[in-house]
Amino acid sequence: EDIFIGVALGSGMTEDGRRATVIEYLRNGERNTTTVIPVLHPDHEMRMIGIQPNMDTFISSLTEEFPAKESGLLVGDIVKEVNGIAIFSPQHLTTMIKEAKGNELTLKVERALSNEIDAEIVEKTIAITPVLSKLNISEDQFYAIGASLNAYLNTSLVHINPIELSRDVVIRTYQTIRSLINRNSDAKLKDMSGPVGIVNIIHRASAIGIVRVMEIALMINISLAIFNLLPIPVLDGGHIAFATIAKITGKPIPPSFAAAVQGSFMILLFSFMLYVSYHDIGRLFTKERQYDGPAVKLIRIEDPPA
Repeated sequence: EDIFIGVALGSGMTEDGRRATVIEYLRNGERNTTTVIPVLHPDHEMRMIGIQPNMDTFISSLTEEFPAKESGLLVGDIVKEVNGIAIFSPQHLTTMIKEAKGNELTLKVERALSNEIDAEIVEKTIAITPVLSKLNISEDQFYAIGASLNAYLNTSLVHINPIELSRDVVIRTYQTIRSLINRNSDAKLKDMSGPVGIVNIIHRASAIGIVRVMEIALMINISLAIFNLLPIPVLDGGHIAFATIAKITGKPIPPSFAAAVQGSFMILLFSFMLYVSYHDIGRLFTKERQYDGPAVKLIRIEDPPA
C-alpha cells in the first residue's frame, strides 16, 4: 500500500519530460536503484508501474478435456513452483505456461485434504503439458492448460502502536498536500474526497470490520486536523496567521479586511466542497466496464498451425 501510494503521489520527471519513479530495491543482498516510467491508470488517472505483492496462486476452476484436469490438478490447489521457479501471481504462472510452447511443465502444488481451516496440507508434484488453444471470441492462438487462476494474500493480525500509526497518517497527509501543489504530479483536487466520499469509504470499510473503520476514522481526524491548521482564512490556521501577523506588526488586522478575506475564502471553501462532492458522486455511480458479448470459452486446438 505504501508503494502504490508513493508511486501515485509521485512527481518525478525525466529530463525529456516523461513521468519517472525512482525505485530502490534489494536483490540477492545487493541494494540497487532504477528509474521506472509510470503509466496512468485508465480510470482515476493516477500513476502506476504495474507491480503486485507476492500472492498465493490457486486453481479456481478447471476446463473439461484440457491437461489441467487430465493431469490430476484439483480446484483449490495452490501452485508454488513451476520447473523449480517460485510462482508469485496468476499472471506469472500464465506467462510461464504460454512461454513453454507445448513443452512439459512440472508443477509443485500444495493441497488441503479437507475444507477445514486446520486441514492437513500435502505437497504434490504434477507433470503437465500445455496445449495450443484459443478463445471462441478471437482467432489468437496461445498455449494453455485449461485452468482458471486466482490469488490471495497471506495476512496476519498485527497490533500497530497508535503513535506509529498516527505518525504514518501525518506523513501520508503531508505527501498528499505536497503532491497536490506540485505541478508535475498527476494528483488533482478532483481526486480528493468530501463528505460523500468519506461516507462511502467508511461504508466499504465496515464490511471488513470495526478495526478497519477505526483506522479510517483515525486517518480522517488527523488529516482534517492538519488541514484545519493550514494558514487559510476561515480555518483555525488562518486565525492563527492573523493573530501572528498582528503580534509581529503590533497592530490588529482591520476588521473590514479580515471580514472580506474570510468571506471570500468561505465561498472558495464551499465551492471546493461542492467540487469534490460532485466527483465523489460520479465515482459512486460509475460502474465497472462489463463485457456484454457471448460467453467466453476456451477451445482446444488439436493441430497447431503450420
